[in-house]
Amino acid sequence: RALLAGGLHELAVLVLPETAVAGLPVLPLQGETRENDGQRAVVVGYPTGLALLLARADEQLVDSLRRTQANMTQAIASLAGAGQITPLITQGIVSNVDERKIVYDAPTTHGGSGGPVFDGNGEVIAVNFAIMPGYVGANFGVPIRFARELLAQ
Repeated sequence: RALLAGGLHELAVLVLPETAVAGLPVLPLQGETRENDGQRAVVVGYPTGLALLLARADEQLVDSLRRTQANMTQAIASLAGAGQITPLITQGIVSNVDERKIVYDAPTTHGGSGGPVFDGNGEVIAVNFAIMPGYVGANFGVPIRFARELLAQ
């Protein structure tokens, strides 16, 4: 949790050696939060739970995991090693922007927290932080300006 100018938000920053991230692409961050309700929201996230991961995996790999009676750790390692853990990408519309949150209807799942929310120009406008279970019309993102504050520290 980070206490930032706009209040308490759950954001984290990993500090890694430059050599660990050399050559990795950097996501473009929106300069200022704009209050353009109706803009596009594109959410990238990962579904949680082994059942959801297996549902999207290759049938042969899933059969192999069943035959070997792989436990959860082994199954996730096998899925990751085979490149079978991939994000879900959804899109919707931003319905509300205020100082502390951005609300959008792009569907996301449990496990999507921490994922980027892009605008129609491909800039990150928020970090996905909450969903309203049972109602896909209101998912929430922390405006990217709060992440910028943490990056500066």
